Amino acid sequence: MTATGLLEPFTPLSEALPRLEAAVSPVTGIVTGCVTSTHLPDESSLSTCACELASSRRTLGTDSVTFGSGAHPDARRARAAAIGEALERYSGAYLPVDRLQRATATQLGEGAVDPSRFALFHSSQYCTPGFPFVPFTAGTPTTFVEGTALADGSPAFLPAELVYLSRPDLRAAPIGYATSSGLACGPSFAEATLGALFELIERDAVMLAWKCRLTLPLLDWSGDNTLATIDRTYFAATGGRFSVIDASRFLEIPVAISVLRGHPGSGASLAVGAAAAAHVGDAWLKAVSESFGVYRWLRHQARTGAGAPDDPSNVESFDDHMLFYASPERAAAATFFDGSADRRPTREIGPVEGSAPRTQIDSLVSKLARLDIAAYVVDVTSPDVRELGLTVTRVIAPELCALDVSHRARFLGGERLTTAAYELGLRATPLELVDVNPLPHPFP
Repeated sequence: MTATGLLEPFTPLSEALPRLEAAVSPVTGIVTGCVTSTHLPDESSLSTCACELASSRRTLGTDSVTFGSGAHPDARRARAAAIGEALERYSGAYLPVDRLQRATATQLGEGAVDPSRFALFHSSQYCTPGFPFVPFTAGTPTTFVEGTALADGSPAFLPAELVYLSRPDLRAAPIGYATSSGLACGPSFAEATLGALFELIERDAVMLAWKCRLTLPLLDWSGDNTLATIDRTYFAATGGRFSVIDASRFLEIPVAISVLRGHPGSGASLAVGAAAAAHVGDAWLKAVSESFGVYRWLRHQARTGAGAPDDPSNVESFDDHMLFYASPERAAAATFFDGSADRRPTREIGPVEGSAPRTQIDSLVSKLARLDIAAYVVDVTSPDVRELGLTVTRVIAPELCALDVSHRARFLGGERLTTAAYELGLRATPLELVDVNPLPHPFP
């Protein structure tokens, strides 16, 4: 991003939405269709949109996630979110082979991000029979791609396995796996990067709260007329019982985690959503909207007879994570999560500094740097998405706690998982491996 990028404002929805809509066509579109759904009485009345992706086999040579979804009081924003999510996951599977190089970090020299900074797996996990990943060290051959350090714009080589949703080299033993966390689509490079960075910050907070079994204060929005009105209009009528955890303390950035407790017999006893944003009200709305979206999905799964694995070690997908807590018995294991008697008014949580995407990025990067956390960005836009005037970026912050999928391959490495809660006074002692929550997280 150039110096002039500091002054570039957020793109108005009236300009961004037509670019997103250009991806939608039942015949030639990356997205073949978008559907706005209705709701049952116990479901949020937010405008909800779901998108279906065309097969990416011919265009990308690999499969990608086949859907995207969005919910918002404004139907246009719900549609934009759904299409954007679909495109970010599609583009994230695109492998630009001409940009990839197989090497070791030692061979790449100072340009490679130090492998020891990546919070991947605990040393004991590699000793587990059948564990599919190998340690990532300076001497580990793997595929790298060049990105950019957000702090100073310097080039940096990052492991491509953690950047792209497609494996860059199926012949080599993997060092880890990528999820959609830290992927974002936007009308500009800066806006996509900001969205991706917020998502990593949100997921870090969720993982710390869950794995450390923290009981954090709950948000009180009764004094916020805007949020109180949104609550009454879209959520209160459902009769659903939900609370919103204040997870802002980890990085002094607004983070909200919504925990929705479903009606008895609903088949959706626990639904969780989360968000980080420049303003706590935006984080609150995104988190609550996501939890109600998970609730709706779980209700549908209950009607189709879908079930969760009995053994936590068999949780292998995000669907499994959500379904695992669909029953009241399993949901009871998460009572610590939203069980705090402490309340924090939303008005006490300050916004992220800056009114433009780049200035907000700088503010976030500065907060991370105080804790010796770095952030890097890679442009992962596929050619067809770029033609639409859109950008997809992947942001990687190696030291942050990442959202894991396979419960047998949880990300238990890195210092932050063991020390962050202790240093903030949220635990009496640093976290030991034996103290990590043994149950899968409930996050989608």
